[in-house]
Amino acid sequence: RNASCMCWGNTVVADMSRRAKTPKYSLFTFHSVQVQVHFLEYDIRTMHYALKTEQVRFPSAGLHRTYHDCCLAPNQGELVAGTSVGELMVFNADNLVYRAALPISTNGVMSVCSAGDYVYVGAGDGKVKKLQGNDQYWSVVGESQLSGRITSLSTRADQAEVTAGTDTAKMYSVRCDDLALRLIQESSVSAIQAVAFGSRSDVFATVSDDGTLRIIDLSDYNVLAHARGPCGGTAIVLADEDIVYTGWEDGSLRVFSALNGDSKGQIAKCHRGRVTSIALSPEFIFTGGDDGAMRVWSRRSYEFVAQYSEHNKTITGLLCDNVHSHLVHSCGMDRAVVTYDLKTTRRCNYKMHRDGAFTGMAQRLDSEQELLTTTTDGFVMSWDCDVQLPVMALDCGRRMKFSCIALTAGGRFIAVGCEDFCVRIWDIIAMEVVAVCRGHSGAITKLSWSPDEKQLVSVGMDCAICVWNFYLGGQN
Repeated sequence: RNASCMCWGNTVVADMSRRAKTPKYSLFTFHSVQVQVHFLEYDIRTMHYALKTEQVRFPSAGLHRTYHDCCLAPNQGELVAGTSVGELMVFNADNLVYRAALPISTNGVMSVCSAGDYVYVGAGDGKVKKLQGNDQYWSVVGESQLSGRITSLSTRADQAEVTAGTDTAKMYSVRCDDLALRLIQESSVSAIQAVAFGSRSDVFATVSDDGTLRIIDLSDYNVLAHARGPCGGTAIVLADEDIVYTGWEDGSLRVFSALNGDSKGQIAKCHRGRVTSIALSPEFIFTGGDDGAMRVWSRRSYEFVAQYSEHNKTITGLLCDNVHSHLVHSCGMDRAVVTYDLKTTRRCNYKMHRDGAFTGMAQRLDSEQELLTTTTDGFVMSWDCDVQLPVMALDCGRRMKFSCIALTAGGRFIAVGCEDFCVRIWDIIAMEVVAVCRGHSGAITKLSWSPDEKQLVSVGMDCAICVWNFYLGGQN
């Protein structure tokens, strides 16, 4: 049977003054109906280590348990293990015999460790419990409540603190003397749909499927602020004045403070379906959605200003023109690239790709300020407003979907999320790939460059936030 957990037992250290001149190791493995101890001892006759296995003795009726974690008790003569039914099982490690089953939690004992004279237990109800005792006599001398099921406990080398990990992707430091908590790190447990930098290169924001908005410090990866929405987040823009504009699955636009996560307002039901893209100008907020509409809102009052219905499928990219403040560009799954003129309140340019749909958009800073789009058939295409067909097309030599695109502040490099879970970086002046970044295990949803071009952040369906150091940044 497969072992569900294991731990090292006591080690007999080599002693030249005795007959034991080589160390002897013991390893305990826990199975559903039995506990085994494996002794690894040097055999002088065969001149190599040999493995010998013995069974830990149980009552005649037997015990069927699912074990989650185990460790040696502080007195080193006992072994303790946590089970799915919330018991702490106690075994005599010297005599290899079962001693007791102590009820600890109603939601299972997920993790166990020892520090000093105490055993620390992490339970499925989110409680860390501090136990003291031996054999059949144990008592709880303290407990502390964490967020989520405690899936892992580890003792620090000086045994002054215990590190606890939970299934809500949070890591805590628990002080051993008084069980005081300190949040060390937190991450996402659901797919991350969008990421954005503002004017600072050390702070970025993400929004995920579980409705969590996080403002993250890039220097130490700590979460500076967070907020929760009623549904999954789909789009994000971090404005220069520390305001975060977010799009949501319920079709709403919600605005938060990047300093503390407080709500600053919302536009309810601004699209039928998801809000998929957001762009900002000094006066307006532009949103694109699943309904194919591009809508304009007042940035000051959040009032509706205008609507453009040029797409018949989801808008996947939206941006304001780099040169002309009255122009806005969009692309969508209907294989169309559209430019809107806010002065005339109508479409002023329209381009169509025959083969694949568009998944993202950026705009060059050099040349003729062409639009750059990624496609589902694996191309980065450059579009000039005066030419109907693309003036440039980049591919990676393999036919695969490109899911998103981001351009550096200097305008020389683009990062593209690819179907093989890699991020590829192109030098668009030399038209060559300068880096292939492998780190994701799921589809890449969005990319964002830091303003100083030294780092790139990618997020994906694998719940991962990957930070890439880029050493060619700043070259114009």
